Parts: sequence; C-alpha cells; structure tokens
Amino acid sequence: MHSSDFEKITHTLSNNQPLWQHRAFFGEETPWKESHASLFHALNALDVTHAEQLAKDNDALIAWFTPYLPEICKQLTALKLKQSDHQTTALDARHAVAVPGRKWLQINAFNSAIPRLKNPVVEWCSGKAHLGRIIARSHQQQVCSLELDLALCHAGQRLADHQAVAVELIHHNVLKPLPMQARGVQRAHIGLHACGELHVALLKTATSERSQQIAISPCCYHKMAEDHYSPLSVQAQQAQLSLSKEDIHLAQEETVTAGNRVQKLRKKEQVWRLAFDLLQKEQQGSTSYKAIPSVPKTIFAQEFKQFCEWAAQSFNLPLAPNIDYKKYLILGEQRRNQVVKLDLVRQLFRRPLELWLALDRVLFLEEQGYRVSFCEFCERKVTPRNLLIYAEC
Repeated sequence: MHSSDFEKITHTLSNNQPLWQHRAFFGEETPWKESHASLFHALNALDVTHAEQLAKDNDALIAWFTPYLPEICKQLTALKLKQSDHQTTALDARHAVAVPGRKWLQINAFNSAIPRLKNPVVEWCSGKAHLGRIIARSHQQQVCSLELDLALCHAGQRLADHQAVAVELIHHNVLKPLPMQARGVQRAHIGLHACGELHVALLKTATSERSQQIAISPCCYHKMAEDHYSPLSVQAQQAQLSLSKEDIHLAQEETVTAGNRVQKLRKKEQVWRLAFDLLQKEQQGSTSYKAIPSVPKTIFAQEFKQFCEWAAQSFNLPLAPNIDYKKYLILGEQRRNQVVKLDLVRQLFRRPLELWLALDRVLFLEEQGYRVSFCEFCERKVTPRNLLIYAEC
C-alpha cells in the first residue's frame, strides 16, 4: 500500500511542478498565469483575510480549489492518512513541570500512538528529555537521551533525577557514531520532531544496528547539508523528482500553531522585505529580487526607514535622499497581499510533498526488512508535523 500511495503522490507532484515550485514572494511573474487564467484571476480577487484562513485549513483549501483544479483536488482528497488507533493515555499533570503546554500534548499523543517498547530506549535530539521521562514511565524501560546542547542535558538530568525516572542524558552529536550506552540490537530508537539530517541519521543508524523498534515523527526536512534532496529509498531514487532545499521547505510552511504575536511579526517582516525590494528595484533599475540576510527580530521594533538603511548597507547600496518610505510600505503591503493569495497554489501541494518525503522514509525502512506503519498521531491543531512512522523487525 505504501508503494502505490508513493507512486500516486509522485505522479501528482511531477505533473504539476510549475504550480507548486514557483514562489510568488521572489518573483512577480507567475509561470502558470496563462495556462490557468481563471484560477489566477480568482486568486487575485480573493479577500486576503479569507486567503490567510484557507492557508491554515487543508480541507477548506482543497474545497476552494476544486472548481479550478478538479482532477488534482480529487487526487489530493484521496491522500487522507489514517489516525492512530491508540487511545491517548491521560498522563499525570505533575510530570508536566517545565514542559510547555503544546509540547505536553504532542508528547502525550506520540507516546500513546506507539506500541509497547520492549527494550531500552534511545531518544534522539532529546532536549531536556521531556519525552524520554514519559517513555521511561509508560513503557517501564531505561532511556538514553542524546542531546547536543550541554545546558539542556544538565537541566534535563536534574528533572529526571528529581522525578526519579530511569533516564540518562548524554551530551552527544547524533551525526557521530553512537556512544556505547546507545548501541546494540536490543534497543528501541525514537525521535519526536528531530530535524532533517538528524532523523535521517537516526533511521540509518538504527537500521544498521538492526534495532528492534523505531518510532519517529519527522520534522524540518529541508535542514540538510546538500542543496538538493537525496532520496533514501530505491523507489524514491527512481522517481526522477528533483527537489531543491527551497522546494522541500514548502512542507514546513504551515503555521497553525503560531501565536498572534508571532504571526503579526511575520507579516510585518514580509511587508518590510517586499517594500524594500520594490525600493531597491526602483533605485537600481532592477527586476530581480534581492534576498536580504537574516536579521534580528528587534529591528522590526524600529522604523521602516532604519530597516531600509540596514538592508541597503548589507548590499552596499546607496539610498537616494528624500525617499517616500510611507509609499513603499503601502506598496509592500499590497504586494504581500498578492503573494499570500497566489501562494495558496503552493500551499495546496504542501501536505502531498510532506507525505512524499515521509513515505520515502517508510519505503527505506521496508527495504531494510522492517514492518512499518504510517499514521497521524495527533490533530493538526496540536502540531502540523503529526506524522508517525513506526517500524519493527
């Protein structure tokens, strides 16, 4: 079943690349404008608030696009993934000390969704081992938690010792060979939201060790050393779907868990970056977008003029005197609204791309001789990164 699902998603992504690979933020010319003219005009006519709501609701997004892309939407509707059939176990709230509320819900759901772990557990990218402590209690297993940040190791060990659970935090770079405490066939390897190449290292290491159980929820697929994605499974390698790091970032662009303050700041940054881009194009007679370097968020507490001066300095671009900054802010807001609406096309393919990447991992495990289940372990409002891959041999 996993193989046939993968083939269907590959077909959908491959046949519609112009729709989802174009990023409106970086280019004003829309490559599918002529081939899908009615869709282009309908998106531009959308109220931006409605567009922002659609971007947060995958089912509503598919429903809105169905009159314009009926075959694609039919294919996407068929990609519904089953929910975990395990009942969420109510955990003792006393053990949630120092655990953020949403993280507690994610840990609870992940722990409830995985079968009983039969061997000592290796937890990858553990942070303070919030998950590890729950696993140790629920599954009555010793847990070895690997974490790169030494301060988090110390803080997590204090929590584990205080709560008297069998968790040992080890300061370790998981891209290097496992420490002796984490090696051996009689181990279960787990990772909740280990990023990119870190969870790939988990899969490769755990399978090479022939670990009996593996449970991961992948995250941040784009965090990899290479500029282009290297498929794990033979089937994905043969799919001839070339994905850049920018393409893969689409799978992470859902913001259902971001608070109002974060969303307002993100909007402000988008408007300012686009406004400055329009300014620099006019100043230089250019038509190409200039990618402004990452900037401390504190700069957005200042005036737009100061942001422009900082951005111009990073490009060695002299700014003309008497610039009408208010005008560019208005233009930036208009451009941002258009980007939000046109980018809904990309967002339509967000989940299929994430499923393709996750299924590559599923197929890799199956090719290594594991029996694999694939499901959603919680609702998307708890975390949009809600995919669970569980394997045993």
